[in-house]
Amino acid sequence: MAPPVRRGFTLLELLVVLAVISLVIGLTLPAVQKSRAAAARLACLNNLRQIGTGLHHFHAGHGRLPPPPQKKTSNWSGSPYSVQGVSFHTYLLPYVEREDLWAAAGRGYAASADPLDPAHDEARTGFVKVYACPADGRLTGPLAGWTGVPAGYTSYLAVTGSEVGAKNGCFPGRPGIRLTDVTDGTSQTVMVGERPPSATLDAGWWYAVQPGPAPGFDFELAATNPIFTEFGCPGYVYRPRPGYISVLYYFAPARLDDNCARFHFWSLHPGGANFLLADGSARLVPYSVGVGLRAFASGNGGESDQLPD
Repeated sequence: MAPPVRRGFTLLELLVVLAVISLVIGLTLPAVQKSRAAAARLACLNNLRQIGTGLHHFHAGHGRLPPPPQKKTSNWSGSPYSVQGVSFHTYLLPYVEREDLWAAAGRGYAASADPLDPAHDEARTGFVKVYACPADGRLTGPLAGWTGVPAGYTSYLAVTGSEVGAKNGCFPGRPGIRLTDVTDGTSQTVMVGERPPSATLDAGWWYAVQPGPAPGFDFELAATNPIFTEFGCPGYVYRPRPGYISVLYYFAPARLDDNCARFHFWSLHPGGANFLLADGSARLVPYSVGVGLRAFASGNGGESDQLPD
Protein backbone atom coordinates (compact mmCIF):
# COMPACT_ATOMS: atom_id res chain seq x y z
CA MET A 1 0.00 0.00 0.00
CA ALA A 2 1.42 3.37 -1.03
CA PRO A 3 2.06 5.86 1.78
CA PRO A 4 -0.37 8.81 1.98
CA VAL A 5 0.67 11.89 0.11
CA ARG A 6 1.49 14.81 2.41
CA ARG A 7 0.04 17.93 0.93
CA GLY A 8 0.98 21.44 2.10
CA PHE A 9 -0.62 24.81 1.54
CA THR A 10 -0.66 26.09 -1.98
CA LEU A 11 0.62 29.60 -2.57
CA LEU A 12 -2.91 30.81 -3.15
CA GLU A 13 -4.16 29.29 0.12
CA LEU A 14 -1.26 30.86 2.02
CA LEU A 15 -2.00 34.28 0.54
CA VAL A 16 -5.66 33.95 1.50
CA VAL A 17 -4.74 33.05 5.09
CA LEU A 18 -2.34 36.00 5.33
CA ALA A 19 -4.99 38.30 3.89
CA VAL A 20 -7.53 37.14 6.47
CA ILE A 21 -5.03 37.59 9.32
CA SER A 22 -4.17 41.10 8.09
CA LEU A 23 -7.84 41.98 7.89
CA VAL A 24 -8.48 40.77 11.44
CA ILE A 25 -5.48 42.71 12.75
CA GLY A 26 -6.62 45.79 10.86
CA LEU A 27 -10.07 45.54 12.42
CA THR A 28 -8.93 44.84 15.98
CA LEU A 29 -5.90 47.16 16.28
CA PRO A 30 -7.89 50.44 16.27
CA ALA A 31 -10.23 48.99 18.89
CA VAL A 32 -7.28 47.97 21.06
CA GLN A 33 -5.66 51.40 20.67
CA LYS A 34 -8.95 53.12 21.50
CA SER A 35 -9.36 50.91 24.56
CA ARG A 36 -5.84 51.74 25.74
CA ALA A 37 -6.42 55.46 25.21
CA ALA A 38 -9.64 55.30 27.21
CA ALA A 39 -7.89 53.39 29.99
CA ALA A 40 -5.08 55.98 30.09
CA ARG A 41 -7.61 58.82 30.28
CA LEU A 42 -9.47 57.17 33.15
CA ALA A 43 -6.21 56.46 35.00
CA CYS A 44 -5.23 60.10 34.50
CA LEU A 45 -8.56 61.22 35.95
CA ASN A 46 -7.94 58.96 38.93
CA ASN A 47 -4.52 60.61 39.44
CA LEU A 48 -6.16 64.01 39.56
CA ARG A 49 -8.82 62.79 41.99
CA GLN A 50 -6.05 61.51 44.29
CA ILE A 51 -4.30 64.87 44.02
CA GLY A 52 -7.62 66.54 44.83
CA THR A 53 -8.10 64.35 47.89
CA GLY A 54 -4.59 65.23 49.01
CA LEU A 55 -5.21 68.95 48.53
CA HIS A 56 -8.41 68.78 50.57
CA HIS A 57 -6.63 66.88 53.34
CA PHE A 58 -3.85 69.49 53.30
CA HIS A 59 -6.48 72.20 53.52
CA ALA A 60 -8.12 70.43 56.46
CA GLY A 61 -4.80 70.26 58.28
CA HIS A 62 -3.47 73.74 57.49
CA GLY A 63 -6.61 75.79 56.92
CA ARG A 64 -5.64 76.69 53.37
CA LEU A 65 -4.29 75.26 50.12
CA PRO A 66 -0.50 75.11 49.62
CA PRO A 67 1.09 78.11 47.93
CA PRO A 68 2.65 78.08 44.46
CA PRO A 69 6.45 78.13 44.19
CA GLN A 70 8.39 81.34 44.61
CA LYS A 71 11.65 82.29 42.92
CA LYS A 72 13.68 82.77 46.08
CA THR A 73 14.53 79.88 48.38
CA SER A 74 15.10 79.66 52.10
CA ASN A 75 16.17 76.94 54.46
CA TRP A 76 13.74 74.30 55.65
CA SER A 77 12.45 74.92 59.17
CA GLY A 78 9.69 72.36 59.61
CA SER A 79 6.69 74.45 58.54
CA PRO A 80 5.51 73.87 54.95
CA TYR A 81 5.15 77.63 54.52
CA SER A 82 8.79 78.26 55.40
CA VAL A 83 10.06 76.80 52.13
CA GLN A 84 10.16 78.95 49.03
CA GLY A 85 10.85 77.56 45.58
CA VAL A 86 8.91 74.40 46.41
CA SER A 87 5.93 73.32 44.32
CA PHE A 88 2.53 72.30 45.63
CA HIS A 89 3.42 68.73 44.59
CA THR A 90 6.13 68.65 47.26
CA TYR A 91 3.77 69.90 49.97
CA LEU A 92 1.36 67.18 48.91
CA LEU A 93 3.78 64.24 49.26
CA PRO A 94 2.58 63.12 52.73
CA TYR A 95 -0.99 63.08 51.40
CA VAL A 96 -0.25 60.88 48.37
CA GLU A 97 1.57 58.22 50.41
CA ARG A 98 5.10 59.45 49.64
CA GLU A 99 6.27 60.33 53.12
CA ASP A 100 9.68 58.97 52.11
CA LEU A 101 10.19 61.76 49.57
CA TRP A 102 8.79 64.35 51.98
CA ALA A 103 11.42 63.29 54.51
CA ALA A 104 14.09 63.39 51.78
CA ALA A 105 13.02 66.94 50.88
CA GLY A 106 13.38 67.91 54.53
CA ARG A 107 16.91 66.51 54.63
CA GLY A 108 17.74 68.25 51.36
CA TYR A 109 16.59 71.69 52.50
CA ALA A 110 18.25 71.24 55.87
CA ALA A 111 21.55 70.92 53.98
CA SER A 112 21.00 73.45 51.19
CA ALA A 113 18.38 75.89 49.89
CA ASP A 114 19.39 75.08 46.31
CA PRO A 115 17.28 72.24 44.80
CA LEU A 116 20.16 71.53 42.39
CA ASP A 117 22.45 70.66 45.30
CA PRO A 118 23.34 66.94 45.57
CA ALA A 119 21.62 66.96 48.96
CA HIS A 120 18.33 67.12 47.03
CA ASP A 121 19.08 64.27 44.65
CA GLU A 122 16.86 61.70 46.39
CA ALA A 123 13.81 63.95 46.53
CA ARG A 124 14.33 65.75 43.23
CA THR A 125 14.71 62.54 41.20
CA GLY A 126 11.80 60.76 42.83
CA PHE A 127 9.20 59.33 40.48
CA VAL A 128 5.68 59.84 41.81
CA LYS A 129 3.25 57.73 39.80
CA VAL A 130 0.21 59.81 40.72
CA TYR A 131 1.91 62.91 39.25
CA ALA A 132 2.41 61.34 35.79
CA CYS A 133 -0.25 60.84 33.13
CA PRO A 134 0.01 57.24 31.87
CA ALA A 135 -0.56 58.44 28.31
CA ASP A 136 2.92 60.04 28.34
CA GLY A 137 5.38 57.22 27.74
CA ARG A 138 8.32 59.44 28.73
CA LEU A 139 7.27 59.58 32.37
CA THR A 140 8.44 56.32 33.88
CA GLY A 141 11.33 57.63 35.97
CA PRO A 142 13.63 60.64 36.38
CA LEU A 143 14.66 62.51 33.23
CA ALA A 144 17.51 64.91 32.50
CA GLY A 145 16.62 68.19 30.82
CA TRP A 146 18.81 70.84 29.22
CA THR A 147 20.95 71.19 32.36
CA GLY A 148 21.71 67.48 32.47
CA VAL A 149 20.35 67.38 36.03
CA PRO A 150 17.98 64.43 36.52
CA ALA A 151 14.60 65.16 38.06
CA GLY A 152 11.09 63.81 38.36
CA TYR A 153 8.54 65.36 36.02
CA THR A 154 4.80 65.87 36.25
CA SER A 155 1.85 66.14 33.86
CA TYR A 156 -0.19 68.33 36.20
CA LEU A 157 0.19 72.02 36.94
CA ALA A 158 -1.55 74.35 39.35
CA VAL A 159 -3.93 76.97 37.99
CA THR A 160 -2.78 80.34 39.28
CA GLY A 161 -5.40 82.40 37.53
CA SER A 162 -7.05 83.48 34.31
CA GLU A 163 -3.72 84.65 32.91
CA VAL A 164 -0.16 85.18 34.09
CA GLY A 165 -0.10 87.86 36.77
CA ALA A 166 -3.85 87.77 37.44
CA LYS A 167 -3.46 85.68 40.62
CA ASN A 168 -7.18 85.06 40.86
CA GLY A 169 -7.15 81.26 40.82
CA CYS A 170 -6.75 78.55 43.44
CA PHE A 171 -2.96 79.03 43.66
CA PRO A 172 -2.45 82.80 43.43
CA GLY A 173 0.45 83.20 45.88
CA ARG A 174 1.59 82.86 49.45
CA PRO A 175 0.44 81.72 51.92
CA GLY A 176 -2.31 79.93 49.94
CA ILE A 177 -6.06 80.49 49.79
CA ARG A 178 -8.97 79.02 51.70
CA LEU A 179 -11.58 77.11 49.72
CA THR A 180 -14.16 79.55 51.03
CA ASP A 181 -12.38 82.16 48.91
CA VAL A 182 -13.58 80.34 45.78
CA THR A 183 -16.82 82.28 45.58
CA ASP A 184 -17.58 81.31 41.97
CA GLY A 185 -18.26 77.77 43.17
CA THR A 186 -15.79 74.94 43.70
CA SER A 187 -17.59 72.76 41.13
CA GLN A 188 -17.03 75.39 38.41
CA THR A 189 -13.43 76.39 39.18
CA VAL A 190 -10.46 74.49 37.77
CA MET A 191 -7.66 73.94 40.27
CA VAL A 192 -5.10 71.69 38.52
CA GLY A 193 -4.79 70.88 34.83
CA GLU A 194 -2.84 68.76 32.39
CA ARG A 195 0.20 69.94 30.48
CA PRO A 196 2.87 67.42 29.44
CA PRO A 197 6.49 68.40 30.18
CA SER A 198 8.04 70.49 27.42
CA ALA A 199 9.80 68.94 24.45
CA THR A 200 13.25 69.97 25.74
CA LEU A 201 12.30 69.16 29.35
CA ASP A 202 13.02 72.72 30.46
CA ALA A 203 9.60 72.74 32.11
CA GLY A 204 7.81 70.12 34.12
CA TRP A 205 9.66 69.41 37.39
CA TRP A 206 7.31 68.47 40.20
CA TYR A 207 9.82 69.19 42.99
CA ALA A 208 10.68 72.89 42.88
CA VAL A 209 11.23 75.90 40.65
CA GLN A 210 13.05 74.61 37.59
CA PRO A 211 16.04 76.49 36.16
CA GLY A 212 15.60 77.46 32.52
CA PRO A 213 17.81 78.41 29.57
CA ALA A 214 16.45 81.97 29.28
CA PRO A 215 15.04 84.66 31.57
CA GLY A 216 11.42 83.92 32.26
CA PHE A 217 11.82 80.20 31.72
CA ASP A 218 13.01 79.60 35.27
CA PHE A 219 9.69 80.18 37.02
CA GLU A 220 7.14 77.47 36.45
CA LEU A 221 3.69 78.94 37.00
CA ALA A 222 0.67 77.56 35.20
CA ALA A 223 -2.23 79.73 34.15
CA THR A 224 -5.10 79.09 31.81
CA ASN A 225 -4.98 80.72 28.46
CA PRO A 226 -4.40 82.86 26.58
CA ILE A 227 -1.13 83.64 28.31
CA PHE A 228 0.59 86.92 27.54
CA THR A 229 4.31 86.29 27.20
CA GLU A 230 7.36 87.97 25.74
CA PHE A 231 8.43 84.74 24.09
CA GLY A 232 7.09 84.46 20.53
CA CYS A 233 6.46 81.08 18.96
CA PRO A 234 5.40 80.29 15.38
CA GLY A 235 1.87 79.07 14.88
CA TYR A 236 0.31 81.18 17.61
CA VAL A 237 -1.65 84.44 17.46
CA TYR A 238 0.43 87.56 18.00
CA ARG A 239 -1.01 90.57 19.78
CA PRO A 240 0.98 93.84 19.50
CA ARG A 241 1.69 95.48 22.82
CA PRO A 242 3.95 98.49 23.55
CA GLY A 243 7.56 97.50 24.10
CA TYR A 244 7.35 93.77 23.43
CA ILE A 245 5.51 90.97 21.68
CA SER A 246 2.52 89.39 23.34
CA VAL A 247 1.31 86.01 22.16
CA LEU A 248 -2.06 84.39 22.69
CA TYR A 249 -1.79 80.75 23.72
CA TYR A 250 -5.20 79.18 23.57
CA PHE A 251 -6.39 76.03 25.31
CA ALA A 252 -5.97 73.76 22.31
CA PRO A 253 -4.40 70.46 21.21
CA ALA A 254 -0.65 70.39 20.73
CA ARG A 255 2.29 68.06 20.03
CA LEU A 256 5.12 66.78 22.17
CA ASP A 257 7.65 68.15 19.66
CA ASP A 258 6.24 71.69 20.02
CA ASN A 259 8.27 73.29 22.78
CA CYS A 260 5.96 76.32 22.78
CA ALA A 261 3.11 74.08 23.95
CA ARG A 262 4.58 74.47 27.44
CA PHE A 263 2.71 77.79 27.64
CA HIS A 264 -0.79 76.32 27.61
CA PHE A 265 -2.78 73.48 29.06
CA TRP A 266 -3.27 70.49 26.76
CA SER A 267 -3.05 66.71 26.96
CA LEU A 268 -2.24 63.52 25.11
CA HIS A 269 -5.91 62.48 25.29
CA PRO A 270 -8.16 63.06 22.28
CA GLY A 271 -10.67 65.89 22.46
CA GLY A 272 -9.47 67.81 25.50
CA ALA A 273 -7.51 67.72 28.75
CA ASN A 274 -8.31 66.48 32.23
CA PHE A 275 -8.75 69.05 35.00
CA LEU A 276 -9.18 68.83 38.74
CA LEU A 277 -11.94 71.06 40.07
CA ALA A 278 -11.79 72.81 43.41
CA ASP A 279 -14.45 70.49 44.84
CA GLY A 280 -12.09 67.52 44.35
CA SER A 281 -13.79 66.08 41.28
CA ALA A 282 -12.01 65.61 37.95
CA ARG A 283 -13.26 65.67 34.39
CA LEU A 284 -12.22 66.02 30.76
CA VAL A 285 -12.65 69.60 29.56
CA PRO A 286 -13.12 69.75 25.76
CA TYR A 287 -10.90 71.96 23.60
CA SER A 288 -14.07 73.61 22.31
CA VAL A 289 -13.99 75.73 25.49
CA GLY A 290 -11.00 77.56 24.00
CA VAL A 291 -10.33 80.97 25.49
CA GLY A 292 -13.44 80.52 27.63
CA LEU A 293 -11.36 78.41 29.99
CA ARG A 294 -10.21 81.67 31.55
CA ALA A 295 -13.62 82.10 33.20
CA PHE A 296 -13.22 78.80 35.04
CA ALA A 297 -9.67 79.60 36.14
CA SER A 298 -10.83 82.54 38.22
CA GLY A 299 -12.20 81.56 41.60
CA ASN A 300 -13.85 84.87 42.40
CA GLY A 301 -14.58 86.60 39.12
CA GLY A 302 -18.34 86.35 39.39
CA GLU A 303 -18.69 84.40 36.14
CA SER A 304 -21.88 82.38 35.74
CA ASP A 305 -20.65 80.11 32.93
CA GLN A 306 -21.05 76.36 33.22
CA LEU A 307 -18.33 73.93 32.16
CA PRO A 308 -19.53 72.12 29.01
CA ASP A 309 -19.65 68.35 28.72
